Amino acid sequence: EAYCSYEVGSAACAYCADGEPTAEPTPEPTPEPTSCTDSILWGYKGKSSKDCDWVAKKPAKRCAKDDGDDWLALSACPVTCGTCGCSDSTEETWLYKGKSGKSCDHVAKKIARNAAKKYCDSEDDDGTTAGEACPMTCGNCGCQDSLTWLYKGKSGKSCDHVAKKIARNAAKKYCDSEDDDGTTAGEACPMTCGNCGCQD
Repeated sequence: EAYCSYEVGSAACAYCADGEPTAEPTPEPTPEPTSCTDSILWGYKGKSSKDCDWVAKKPAKRCAKDDGDDWLALSACPVTCGTCGCSDSTEETWLYKGKSGKSCDHVAKKIARNAAKKYCDSEDDDGTTAGEACPMTCGNCGCQDSLTWLYKGKSGKSCDHVAKKIARNAAKKYCDSEDDDGTTAGEACPMTCGNCGCQD
């Protein structure tokens, strides 16, 4: 006996000849499409001429810059800075030594001044390092050049320096150069050295 008043095969109701009526399965919701685009509103220190395209010319140096109102290029220019789908912990979840104001933004500003890797080794009260809690700030987001890597630990010898060397003579040997810890530029500067999938 049919328990549904609809025709057999109707999409509105499953037909059951020998048992209880079976409700039509509910389709799983389709996830909202996500997009990752650079902001057209961001400008270094509020200057429209220094937008995400400007950041793209020297991402290793400029991705940690802000617009003068604490909006970092890392967040505003995710395509340029390779931070799509990556985010830092909020001030409520990570603070250097638990101190107010010492959040990932604080670390980013320190790095922007001198690219010192030591800031990414700093810990909160629970022993979580900034490198773990602030992956975007510390250059640990997939296809992103490190903001702290320095050739042989020398000031100014960052991924941006490697990019300039490559631009002059296209020699990939610079990507084999190492920092004090033995990390190569190829590992630390994937965008510059062409070692990640987000490059054309």
